[in-house]
Amino acid sequence: MKFRSFFLLACASLMMSACIGIDPDDDKDGGTPPSGSSNTPPSGALPSAEFTLNDLPAESYANEAVRIEAKESESGDLPFSTFELFPDGTYLMTYSYNYDYSETNSLKTRADSAAVFHQRTGTLLTRSAADDNGTTYFYGGEYGTFEVVRHKVYRLSNGDEIDLTELGESQIYYSRGGRTSTVYVEETSSRSSDATKSLCRTWDFNSLEMWVYLNGKYVDHVKIVPDSSDYGDDELAEELADALGDAVADKVIFSKNGTYLLITPDGSAHLRNWRWQDEQNGILYWSDNSMGGQTDGSLTVRFAGKQMRFYEDYTTNAEGNSVRMVIVTTLTAVL
Repeated sequence: MKFRSFFLLACASLMMSACIGIDPDDDKDGGTPPSGSSNTPPSGALPSAEFTLNDLPAESYANEAVRIEAKESESGDLPFSTFELFPDGTYLMTYSYNYDYSETNSLKTRADSAAVFHQRTGTLLTRSAADDNGTTYFYGGEYGTFEVVRHKVYRLSNGDEIDLTELGESQIYYSRGGRTSTVYVEETSSRSSDATKSLCRTWDFNSLEMWVYLNGKYVDHVKIVPDSSDYGDDELAEELADALGDAVADKVIFSKNGTYLLITPDGSAHLRNWRWQDEQNGILYWSDNSMGGQTDGSLTVRFAGKQMRFYEDYTTNAEGNSVRMVIVTTLTAVL
């Protein structure tokens, strides 16, 4: 079972292990789902038929947003593989190499390793970590903030500077530790549809609500809200919330270039990809091929003022049992 929800950094096996052994016919508090029959999700768990776009103001650094891919450099060493400025004043950099700790004298891609070698500091990382300046280093890249030094010249929170004034000539200048190198790059074409404009910005997590069904029968309802953990006597809901709570990303940043970041409460960053599967109806496809394997899925997007909701409906089977998870995630735009 490789299933993983868009917003839950946890596998379906967690749900399966929690639900197997539960008798859906047992009488217990919460045994009937809010406003729904015993085997049908309530209306609030299902997306509206109409896909309406939002009309939110542009973020502060919208005019700076860009994504480039490094092709070669004068020194022969690439300081990054891809580099992206987000409209909210943050940046994303992916590295050219990962560190293979089984061969300490070589730098090469190792897709099945959780370790990454950060070239600037020489640090071997096995998980996300933030430095004193707030730059987060994660598997294959880093995420931080930037400031505008002058037109198309930026200082990054990691201390480096990047000069994009000659991007139109397919070259930029990258400064690290007082040394500046010329890097030849290619700018990525961004998506510009109205649906993409509605989606692509920074969003804060509000809540995640999930209805769980075992073999077609309602089992439980869980709602995860920051700083809220009161589930009364519903032990299964409390168990699921405790298990999933730390795995819920509390911020997501969508890029018009087909990438997005999930930021968890501890500052960890997780990079994935997205595209419209059915743009007219607000169906989004996402994928994650990090850590040597790929997980992916589809969800329905709906906008309402400053809010956005993701609707997911997954079923997984194991040991002769079927567990269905209907998930609604509510986000609010960071303005």
